Amino acid sequence: MKKRGKLLNVILAIFLAVILWLYVVNVENPIGDAPFHHVSISVQGEEALEERGLMLTDVSRDTLQMTVTGKRKSLMKLSRENVGAVLDVSDVEASGEWTLTCKAILPTNSPETLSVSEKKHFAVTVTVEKRVTRKIDVVGSFVGTVANGYQADPLQINPKQIEITGPEHYIGTISHAEVTFAQEQVSNTTTKELPVVLVDVNGQEEKSSQLVSVTLPIVQVFHVPLTVRLQSGGGATAENASCTIRPDVVYLTGDPSLLGDMTEISLGEIDLSEVFYHKKVSVPIPIPEGLVCRNKTNMADIDVSVDLPITAYVADQIAYLNLPTKYTVTPVTNSLQVYLRGNIPDDFKSVRVIV
Repeated sequence: MKKRGKLLNVILAIFLAVILWLYVVNVENPIGDAPFHHVSISVQGEEALEERGLMLTDVSRDTLQMTVTGKRKSLMKLSRENVGAVLDVSDVEASGEWTLTCKAILPTNSPETLSVSEKKHFAVTVTVEKRVTRKIDVVGSFVGTVANGYQADPLQINPKQIEITGPEHYIGTISHAEVTFAQEQVSNTTTKELPVVLVDVNGQEEKSSQLVSVTLPIVQVFHVPLTVRLQSGGGATAENASCTIRPDVVYLTGDPSLLGDMTEISLGEIDLSEVFYHKKVSVPIPIPEGLVCRNKTNMADIDVSVDLPITAYVADQIAYLNLPTKYTVTPVTNSLQVYLRGNIPDDFKSVRVIV
C-alpha cells in the first residue's frame, strides 16, 4: 500500500508541474533566452556590386551564433528554419577588404517582440575585387583511335573563343581553354557538347561549367599506288633500270564513286635514253578531280638508275652528209668524245660519227 501511495504522489506531482508550466507559459509568459549556433549567413546585394564592376570573392565565415530574447511562448516557435542572418554587401563601392555587420532574420508573425543579443558575433569580413570579362581561345585535342581505313581531320570547335568573367587577378592569369574529344574506333563524323578546362600561364588547370560544340570529322581513306612507265632508249630497257618513288602511295579521301576502278596513279614516263647513270626528278601527283590528297606533299620524287656499263671512245672519223652546194664546210673539231652504253664486243675498235 505504501508503494502504491508513493506512485500516486509522484504522478500527482508531475501533473501539478505540468499544470504549473502551462500556466507560466500561457498566462505569465515570462521573458527568456534561446541560443542558436551555426546560423547560416545568406548574402544579398551582389547585383549592386556587379553594376559597379565589382564582385564578392571571399567571406570570412558562413555561419554565426546568436541569442534571441523574448516571451517564452514566442521562443518556443523558433527553429533553424525560421532563424537566419543576412549579410548585405550592396553598400560596398570599391575593391578591398570590408568588415560588415549581419542582420538577424526572425519570424514576423510573433505577437511579442523578439530581440537579439550577442551582436558582437555578427561582424563578417568580406573581400571585394574588380570584376573583369575577357575572351580566350579554345584549343581541342582528340584522344582515341579511328577505325581501319579512316582518318580523323582536325577538330571543329564552336565557338572558337569563350568569354570568362571573374576577379581581375585570376582572369589575367588564364592563357586559354582546352577541350578533349575522347572516343575509340571512330568511323563516323561525331559531334559532342563538351566542357572546357581553363589553363593558366603556368599550365595549371581548372574545370569550367562552360560547354562548347566539338565535331570530329571522319573521312574514308583510299590507298592508291604511284607508278612510272620506263621508256626503252639509249640501249637500256626497263629490265636494266631500277626506279624508286617517294612517296610510293597516295592517300585519297572523297566520294568512293570518283575512284571507279582506279588501281594506280601514273606519274608519266621516263625516257631511259635521257638517263646517263641515274636521274632524279620531282613531279606533281595528279589527283583526280573531287578527291583530296592526304599526303604531307602533293609532289613525288622519282629516282631512276640504269645498270649498264658505259665505255668512252674518241671518234676521229667524222663524215658529213648533205653538204650545201653554195657553201664550204671547214671542220673545227677533228674528234669527238663518244660514250657507248651496253655490253661492247671485244673486237669493237672505233666509232665513226656522221654529221
